[in-house]
Amino acid sequence: MFGNLQDLLSQFGNMQEKMKQIQEELKKEKAEVEVGGVKVIINGAHQVQEIKISNELLQDKEMLEDLLITAVNRAQEEVAKQLQEKTAKMQQDLMSGMDLGNFGDIFNKLK
Repeated sequence: MFGNLQDLLSQFGNMQEKMKQIQEELKKEKAEVEVGGVKVIINGAHQVQEIKISNELLQDKEMLEDLLITAVNRAQEEVAKQLQEKTAKMQQDLMSGMDLGNFGDIFNKLK
């Protein structure tokens, strides 16, 4: 029994290391959104990487401000969606690779 526990703890340690790697990979994700002549690129850490503005918008300050807000919000929503989808898939991949032995039966009964 203790051998199974040691194996399980080792697998959890490996899983933690893989999760750190996954988090670093997710930070590299990017979302690009364009709204009415305003383009925003945001990374997986929700940091704005780039904003491009069409020359025509420079004449209308209010419209430009509104479009910037909309574009940034949509880019943040998009990158959050991407991160959620990738995280769910990666977690599923990690869990499917784990051999829980008898502990898997216990976890399944708790569901």
